[in-house]
Amino acid sequence: MYHRLKENTKRLIAGIRSVHEIEKRICEATSNNGDVNSIKDIGGIGLLSAAFIISEIGGISQFDSVLKLQSYGGKVPMMTGSSGKSHAISISRIRNSYLSNTVHKCAVSKVTHKNEEFLNIFNREILLH
Repeated sequence: MYHRLKENTKRLIAGIRSVHEIEKRICEATSNNGDVNSIKDIGGIGLLSAAFIISEIGGISQFDSVLKLQSYGGKVPMMTGSSGKSHAISISRIRNSYLSNTVHKCAVSKVTHKNEEFLNIFNREILLH
């Protein structure tokens, strides 16, 4: 049993080293990308997360508006209505899950690290709903 545990530990360490090497390559390959750097300049989004976001959207310039980018990420309200009145019923579940999860992790990081600007926006949104 001890031998099996030791072998599994070696595999885990090798896997962690591989992940770190891949992350290093991604950072090196994207550090001079203008879109990646623009997203990275948003507080709380690191180079690796910015690279993941750009890999999913293919470039910010392909979206004509913020609403279209939000829609692609799945963060837009689903609307319903009649008689000329409409209201939001929920957030769309149709989304790019990789993009959505990466953005969510960035938001969680901002809350965890108590980013004041983000917390003000977050708290304002809670009060509105």
